[in-house]
Amino acid sequence: MIQYPFWIRLEYLNFSKSKVLGYTGSITKERDLVDVFIRNDIEVHNIKLFLVNQKEHPPSKLQKIYDMARHIIEEESA
Repeated sequence: MIQYPFWIRLEYLNFSKSKVLGYTGSITKERDLVDVFIRNDIEVHNIKLFLVNQKEHPPSKLQKIYDMARHIIEEESA
């Protein structure tokens, strides 16, 4: 698993604007990553590029990170 803190760089397709957007930021705890996904309405299939500390991560690792974020969101809404 990735150790906190870390930097991410995302490039993702924004369906409402029909263009690729980017996000770069520091993640200091799980909640930060959840907030990025929620705020930017990001789904795994939208993501074109996902870098952690300037290293690209394969889709399998991205899916695990996304699932963790989804799990946190579900626990908070219950």
